[in-house]
Amino acid sequence: ESKVMISFHSELGKQSTSTSIQLASECLQNAKTVFSFQNVQYTVSLFAKFLELPLKETTKRAHVLGISYGSAEGIKTCLFGLVFLLAAIYVKYYDDDPEKTLLAMYILLFGSFGLSQAKQYAGDLDKAKNAAKALYRIEDTETEIKNGTKFIEA
Repeated sequence: ESKVMISFHSELGKQSTSTSIQLASECLQNAKTVFSFQNVQYTVSLFAKFLELPLKETTKRAHVLGISYGSAEGIKTCLFGLVFLLAAIYVKYYDDDPEKTLLAMYILLFGSFGLSQAKQYAGDLDKAKNAAKALYRIEDTETEIKNGTKFIEA
């Protein structure tokens, strides 16, 4: 978990996060000493101080990702609205069959949506195909028992 947390930060943020993780793990390992010297408040404040820089960097990154995701969703929603508008125009002005127009609109919308979702798994699909081919090769090979007789499948 700590490697994933550290991977998103700059070099200074990585160092600060690493130091805070080390401090937390040492406090947990030596909990009796920390509690016996009544240093809990100091330790917590030191831990918070180490995490200030990574928190700022993570907050900036979250804002950028949130704005870009929100913009993409807004564009997608506007395009869906445009398709509905075009369908309404075809029905009203070109006397198109509403049922067929609605069907075509849904095929267009959800087909493009499914295609965009499936595109991210294209690399995994090739790996799955190669794994399936390897399994079929193993299945097609004839096996021999130790005494040399062929294995007969039922």
